[in-house]
Amino acid sequence: KVQFRDIRSRELITLSRALERNTAMEEFSLRHCTICRKSSEALGELLQVVARTQEFRLVDCQVLRGAIGPLMDGIARNTTLKRLYLVNNELSTTGAFAMGSMLRKNQAIEELFLCENSFGDEGCYSICQGLRDNNTVRIIDLRSNGIGYQGAKSFKSLLSANQALKKVILGSNELGNKGCAALAQGLKHNKTVRALDLSDNEIGEAGSKALASMLATNQSLEELNLSLNQIGDAGATTLAHVLETNVALKWLSVRRNHISNDGASAFARKLPSMRGLKELIMIKNAIDHKGAASLLKGLQFNMELEYLHVEDKNLSQPILREIVHWIRLNRSGRRILRVAGLDLGVWPHMLCKVSEEPDVVYHFLQEKPDLLLLSRKRKSPTSESLPPSQQIERQVGLSS
Repeated sequence: KVQFRDIRSRELITLSRALERNTAMEEFSLRHCTICRKSSEALGELLQVVARTQEFRLVDCQVLRGAIGPLMDGIARNTTLKRLYLVNNELSTTGAFAMGSMLRKNQAIEELFLCENSFGDEGCYSICQGLRDNNTVRIIDLRSNGIGYQGAKSFKSLLSANQALKKVILGSNELGNKGCAALAQGLKHNKTVRALDLSDNEIGEAGSKALASMLATNQSLEELNLSLNQIGDAGATTLAHVLETNVALKWLSVRRNHISNDGASAFARKLPSMRGLKELIMIKNAIDHKGAASLLKGLQFNMELEYLHVEDKNLSQPILREIVHWIRLNRSGRRILRVAGLDLGVWPHMLCKVSEEPDVVYHFLQEKPDLLLLSRKRKSPTSESLPPSQQIERQVGLSS
């Protein structure tokens, strides 16, 4: 791992030539450096010949006008890089154009982080065009690039064609409701994207409706980050409704979204019907004791949710303890109680689940005492004569 910072262009040229003979460098990082055209050419030549380098970082650097092209040409010919970080270098549309050209040729990079480069909609178009025929990039991060509706339309077209992307990060841009709707349209029939970050994008009720419409069709998206938007109670209600039928989404954040007790109650009413969601983040909203009590009521009939984040300081200790109790039951495998015709054979499986939380057994027995009674009635006379350990083995099919 090689890291340098605060290097001037002339020194960077010397360094690049010296590193050409290095055969062990796996990660190469430059911070707070000045990149002119000649130093960019030297870096491009270096990245063409390194044999083991899998990660290159260029962060908080001053890239002079016209200097990014040679570096991108070198990366285009590189066959070992898996992760490329070009963060806060103010590359603008010119840099994005060079980036798009590189992506058409390079077939090695899997993770691409391009935050804070002022690409705008025009730069987003160039990058999306480069990704259309790229089959290796799995993660694209374009946070804080001033991307709006036109850039979202470029992504809509990309998502309809690209079958390689797994994670798309577009936080802290300017998508708005129209941009969100365009992205949702592109995702309706996309079967590869697993995670989508739309945090801090001025998305309101209309945008949440477009996302809900997408989730009614899309059965591959597993993570959705809507933090720092303004979906409100109406948006929360729309999302809660679609999650009754969508079983693919596992993780949802609606942190700081102007959601009140009404939005929390909407989620609470739908919780018993949700079969997919594992983690729900609702902190930094206007949810108090009343909204939390509603969520608790819904949680008691939901056996899938394993993490529920609400504002601790707004909750009474009894409510908080009850939420923790039901969440612990779900993490311990409470969903096995849904299976019909359970007998004593279920208990060894349950005990394995709760080995770290022995007191959960008490809550199981308190909730379903008839399960144990039913198990006793089903025991065969021959098994009663066996030692307890062999009885368990026999009922779960472990004995020889």
